[in-house]
Amino acid sequence: MRIEIFVVKTEIDNNMPYLVKIGCLKGLEDLKAKICSEFGGLTEISNFKGYWLNEGKICVDIGDLWLIYTDSTDTVAIIDDFAKRIKKLTAQKSQLYTIDNKAYFV
Repeated sequence: MRIEIFVVKTEIDNNMPYLVKIGCLKGLEDLKAKICSEFGGLTEISNFKGYWLNEGKICVDIGDLWLIYTDSTDTVAIIDDFAKRIKKLTAQKSQLYTIDNKAYFV
């Protein structure tokens, strides 16, 4: 099973006070460690750019892609929980992750 978590950090980078930013980045590192503990590891691809439309204007998000490979049968529930926590830390309106190329949003 291939899992992709899109960790968009645009709000952290652009709109958070310094101390809040540091806390959020540490929180993401803590979650990364917990995911590694749960699944045995992950691969991070840094600094992707995503483009989307907002009221007719093209916007850009910057983030990291976390890749996880597993044969766990409880994957959806586990990843959904992690995605909710990532969404809160990154101040995103929606958090995307995929499991075997099927998209899920929280």
